[in-house]
Amino acid sequence: MEPCKPLAPWNRAKLVGMKVPLKPNETWAMHIQLQGAEYVMDLAMFNPSIDSIPQG
Repeated sequence: MEPCKPLAPWNRAKLVGMKVPLKPNETWAMHIQLQGAEYVMDLAMFNPSIDSIPQG
């Protein structure tokens, strides 16, 4: 019976941890794309999540 090869971690050489927050123009770009593609349900979930972010 042969020993198993150790598997490489799935997140090797990937950035882990907190990500940089989205800029306002990036959020509006996503908003416009959802509106233009008529993804009504996705837009309905996206709007409250953006409204709940503290503006500063």
